[in-house]
Amino acid sequence: MADAPIMQGSARTTIAAPPETVYGLVAQIERMGEWSPECERGEWDEGAAAPEVGTWFTGHNRIGGFEWQTRSEVVAADPGRELAWTVGGREHPITTWRYTFAPSGEGGTDVEESFVVHVVPPPLRGNTEEQLRQREMGLQAACGETLEKLKAAAEALHRSQPG
Repeated sequence: MADAPIMQGSARTTIAAPPETVYGLVAQIERMGEWSPECERGEWDEGAAAPEVGTWFTGHNRIGGFEWQTRSEVVAADPGRELAWTVGGREHPITTWRYTFAPSGEGGTDVEESFVVHVVPPPLRGNTEEQLRQREMGLQAACGETLEKLKAAAEALHRSQPG
């Protein structure tokens, strides 16, 4: 049996755009900084240009004056349904981020963003339980903020498309 996660959380929203449109935005790792309050941008590694299981990317992140980079491996890439990556990769997982997309109503999409922290990341080692709980709450809030910004971008894109 796997160890219990150190931290976890999720947020959900419904977006008035088809699942393929919403997935297509999240799949543009280079644009993640447009939605995420922590990730400033991502860049594909080793010649990758889009998410496929096994591809890697580097995330450039910031909270206030603290900056860090992560390397992540894509662990699920099913257009219109699911996109997930694991910071540290499958062999040394630190945190798994997952987006799921499901059709909703009149051409809309139910989207969930979730995270599972498998081990305490190096910068947080030595933090108290209360500090880790505060970080978990911050990540939870970041999921909600990310989805709200993603919703605005996806709905604007969908309205601008012909047909």
